[in-house]
Amino acid sequence: MLCVVYPLQPILSFVIGWVYPGHFCQTWNRGSLSGLAGYDFEINETACDVIAKDDAITILASEVGRKEKTAIFKYDPGGDELPEVVAVDAHTVRISVRSISSIFFRSDVVGSLSILYDIGHVDYPNASPAKADGH
Repeated sequence: MLCVVYPLQPILSFVIGWVYPGHFCQTWNRGSLSGLAGYDFEINETACDVIAKDDAITILASEVGRKEKTAIFKYDPGGDELPEVVAVDAHTVRISVRSISSIFFRSDVVGSLSILYDIGHVDYPNASPAKADGH
């Protein structure tokens, strides 16, 4: 039986990718920041490879000391640059990135935190970003 399955392995991997899409996705932590304006931030990168490559950077925020994380910004990086997150004041942070491919969603507020964005260039700006709360 093993002799029959081995030649079919590439096809099985492709079929598994369609049935279970996350199978070919890998996510890893690219950095974290603690205690900015009362929040902790995590920057994750997800790379998927089924038919074409699909990459995304997601920034998650959580109140200092809390485990629940909220995705506040997700975008297609189009390159290797990571975003910079800095505190503007006690209730505001700024997320900066020079160039990205497109935006999947972004939030302007999470809890008591206001979020400003400084995005230099967006390759595909016509794909209007959704708000993270679905509105």
